[in-house]
Amino acid sequence: MIDVRDLSTTHGRRPVLDRVSLRVAAGQVTAVVSPVAAEATSLVRAIVGLDRAGTGSALIDGAPYGSLDSPLTAVGTLLAGAPAHPARTARDHLRWMAAGSALPSRRVDDLLEMVGLGSVAGIKVRDFTPALRVRLGVASAMLGDPDHYVLDDPLRHLDGLDALWLRQVLRRLAARGKAVLVTGNSLGRLAAVADRVVVLGHGRIVADEDAAALRAQARPTVVLRAERQGELFDLLRSMGADVTPRLTDDGVSLEVSGLSAQRINEAAVGFGILSMVETDDGLADTLARLAGGAVPRVAALAVGGMR
Repeated sequence: MIDVRDLSTTHGRRPVLDRVSLRVAAGQVTAVVSPVAAEATSLVRAIVGLDRAGTGSALIDGAPYGSLDSPLTAVGTLLAGAPAHPARTARDHLRWMAAGSALPSRRVDDLLEMVGLGSVAGIKVRDFTPALRVRLGVASAMLGDPDHYVLDDPLRHLDGLDALWLRQVLRRLAARGKAVLVTGNSLGRLAAVADRVVVLGHGRIVADEDAAALRAQARPTVVLRAERQGELFDLLRSMGADVTPRLTDDGVSLEVSGLSAQRINEAAVGFGILSMVETDDGLADTLARLAGGAVPRVAALAVGGMR
């Protein structure tokens, strides 16, 4: 279990987190959503001992990160920024990590295949796309097969199939009994994969709700364009979605509601997605109603470029 109690942090003299408390249980994905990236990042950094807590604590199975005998096998971490030295290849980076923690090197090639990097394992990280770097970061987090995962905004650079892949990875980890904490600024994207949704506003927790309740009561609106748009229109209508063609600056788009964003994305993948934009307003309204108060508006999800 990841146990955060009354945690407060500062950046210089500026308060960032204010008495934040949350628990991430084994077998669950907990999403922390914040319109201010620094707040969620500070939470992640405090959990793994990189930001000092002014008050409170962040514990991994009852112990602070700094006291763990083998951090890599206890907590898998993905922080913002480059996951590896740019001059290293993906394979060399994971081998370097494995050697430093006395892990078997044979796990490296298995992991590279698992995260879809087997064919580019010999390419230097500097030549990776942002999505490939996220995959390498996830492989790095999984290297020690830890029981806890702390991932800072991993969906930020992922579109279409890459985002779907990561959601499946997170759910598989939870199914294996892992405790997973994931952050980001898109309520819609994170609610689609989480068991619980925690929303930060001005450094404090303003909502902590069951994600299934959010998904059941809210349906976002998705605006998308695809190469085979006519066929996609027919499929979405047959699935029970409300689909309306809209004229935009980029041509005719489809405005889709009545289904979860994940179902819309899964349906559209095979039709050549050109762009896809999801609004979080419906989820935010539902979350505010369940929480009994105002919830800060988080950024709308904008993805595109998958073909």
